[in-house]
Amino acid sequence: MLRPFISSEAGSQPTALTRSLLASAARIGSIALCSAVLLAGPAFAQGRYSEIGKRVSPAVVKLESYDGQGQLMGMGTGFLVNPSGLIVTNYHVIREAYQMKVTAVGGDVYGVDGVVVFDPDKDFAILKVTAFGLPVVELGNSNQVDILEEVIAIGHPLGLQYTSSTGVISQRREKNGFSMLQTTAPISPGNSGGHLVNLKVHVIGIVTEQMTEGQNLNFALPINYVRAALESNTRVQFTLPQIAQAQAKQDEAKMSEMLVKLFTVYEDKYKVYKAVVPRSWKLANSEHWTPNNQEYDMVAMVAPESAARAEVDGYLSEGIRVTISMPPKGKVWTLGTSAEYADTFSKSILRGNQGFVQTSATNSKVGQEPIKVFEFVGQNPNIAEPEKDRFYLLARPQCYVIVECVSPAGKFKDEEILFRLFMKSFEFKGCPTW
Repeated sequence: MLRPFISSEAGSQPTALTRSLLASAARIGSIALCSAVLLAGPAFAQGRYSEIGKRVSPAVVKLESYDGQGQLMGMGTGFLVNPSGLIVTNYHVIREAYQMKVTAVGGDVYGVDGVVVFDPDKDFAILKVTAFGLPVVELGNSNQVDILEEVIAIGHPLGLQYTSSTGVISQRREKNGFSMLQTTAPISPGNSGGHLVNLKVHVIGIVTEQMTEGQNLNFALPINYVRAALESNTRVQFTLPQIAQAQAKQDEAKMSEMLVKLFTVYEDKYKVYKAVVPRSWKLANSEHWTPNNQEYDMVAMVAPESAARAEVDGYLSEGIRVTISMPPKGKVWTLGTSAEYADTFSKSILRGNQGFVQTSATNSKVGQEPIKVFEFVGQNPNIAEPEKDRFYLLARPQCYVIVECVSPAGKFKDEEILFRLFMKSFEFKGCPTW
């Protein structure tokens, strides 16, 4: 987007895991297969999906996670493996939770007493609730799972409670030193932590993740990893807050490590500000007087190397641009605060960029400094894709600081984390002096 020139004279204008659910009905594809199942005798009765669902659904629970302020964060699935209230689920379902609510199939609600054992790498956790005589599922032997073995997944995808889906075991895959079961049984967010059951009504895996780039590429942790943990752990060892706090520290350490590898701190030569920018983005600087010599602009622009038209004739189409605007020596801006300058700035942007509309205007702060935040969407005729722009406006009588974050509309969501990181790290030190 073009940023217009600004005049110091009063009144002048400145230059963003459900596919369709499968019915849980038996589908036997050939006479030969029917004959094979019939010969199995009792296995045929066990193999009917509806019968399996009736047997295992009572042991499925809905898990809701809450943060330290009691706000709902997410939802997942778990299953009971002990009548006294042991529940298996994914670690990622509980990793940031300070509280959990467990809802059983009949509507009974339980609070989580604590965690018996958890494994962030294999992504499983065993929870404990205070209850007795609960229905449970039988754990199978995941070492004996066959490729193309039929399986059923039951969980709460996207909040659609007790949804069943069917498929087969596609393959075994190695991941970080342990195995995973690949399955075609469709899953979505909310299925996490649910069980994968075979036709013998044995749990052989924990539904864990999906590959969203393809279709029916879903994965479950083999249940034998959990069986081994249950052999030596049946009592509560951790509270949910203990795990959440430890996870937060670990995440912070990983973030710091990532920041060092992927980001660097940029500080302008006038020491007006500094902020974190991606190391891989290219940097360009310029300084100039506007044509009427009423404004001196100091510009720093960072943009990804892949940006085909990062800046063309003053038009920024992708990246971050910071402009420090100063009036001539001995003068000050007549609109000397962010609130005073906001309306003039917004109108000048719209005048200078035909086809753009303003979608929001909000108040915020950089440190203790009040700022205005504007968002615009539109399309420049010379650029192939519509774009989204976010401006952060900080105004003082001695200088204006304008941060523009812009990206093609289709990429803005992906790059927004970089824009927010830049502004979160943005440290304003004061206007430069002549």
